[in-house]
Parts: sequence; structure tokens; C-alpha cells
Amino acid sequence: MPDQTTVLITGATGNIGPHIAAQLLETGVAVRALVLPGDPNASRLSDEVEIFAGDLADPASLGPALDGVDAVMLMWPFFTLDVTTAPEVLRRIAGQARRVVFVSSIGVFPVGSLIELSSGEVAIVVAHNKVRRLKPRVLVVTGPDKTRSPHPAMLDLLYEHKTGGDEPVYIKRGLPAGAYGLDLKDFYLA
Repeated sequence: MPDQTTVLITGATGNIGPHIAAQLLETGVAVRALVLPGDPNASRLSDEVEIFAGDLADPASLGPALDGVDAVMLMWPFFTLDVTTAPEVLRRIAGQARRVVFVSSIGVFPVGSLIELSSGEVAIVVAHNKVRRLKPRVLVVTGPDKTRSPHPAMLDLLYEHKTGGDEPVYIKRGLPAGAYGLDLKDFYLA
């Protein structure tokens, strides 16, 4: 079919990706999936889905998957979001796709998530700001060198958005559980 619509799904092996892929296939859409190299969950996808290995943390890996797509279902797991690479990822997607649907979680970084701050410190999200979801209250558990702080400190990113320096502190990226050898139970009742 020369006029067939092609949609790329990122995060296709997650909780909702396989369902979106199945629904798109039922409507006659050609479906591509961007999956991490060696992702064992790729088997959850239909054989009709064209699989491309790549990583949203590596914008250069997106090229083949984006070539010729009409739309992108951008499901970006919070723990892989990195503010240093996200602009380039979005630029590459915008340069190829006519439409982008961004699917996100309500909390972006759920309570109990490990995050890295722009200061280099690692923190745990302990409460959300109801209006500004990227400005939660956090418990800072390491220094910029990633060594555990002997006295973790609370920081409200909405109101106390600076630490030791004069630069504003923001969430740089989410971290997977256990990053830097940190166990949430040591700091927070997760």
C-alpha cells in the first residue's frame, strides 16, 4: 500500500505500547516499534510490527526508525528522560513526523522516584506540587559526587529552587531504582 500511514511507537514494549500497536494494526496502519537493544519484551509485539533497536537517550539511534514515518506515539518512560538529550530527540522527531502524540504519566516522577538534580545531587520525590508537576518536594540523599549524604535534606523545587550555588536547581533526569547503589528504604518508606 503506497499510501499506508506509518506510525512509530516509542516505549512500545511497556504497559500500554503493545495495546496501541494492536489497535493501530487493526485499522490498517503500518506500525514500527523503537525498542532497547536486546529488550526481551519485544516478543509481546505482533509479528506485523517492524522492530527497530534504539534508545531515546541516544538521539542518533533514532534515524532508521524515523525514516518515512507519518506519526510518532512518543511514550517516554520517566526514568529515561534526560534534559540534555531530550531537545535533540524532539528535534529529530519533528523533522520526520507530521504528527506526534506524547503520552505521559500523571505524576511524571511518581512519589518514591529517584531523580538526578541539575546540581548533580540525587534525590527522592516525596510529594508533588499540585500545579507544577516538575517542581516536587524532594529528599536530597547524595552530594554532587553521588556519595550518600550523612544528613539528607528536604528541598521544595518550587519555592527553594537553589542549593549551595546561585543556579536554579531542576530535575535533570529520572533514575532507575537502585541507581548509585541507593535503596529507597534506607531513606524513605517506599
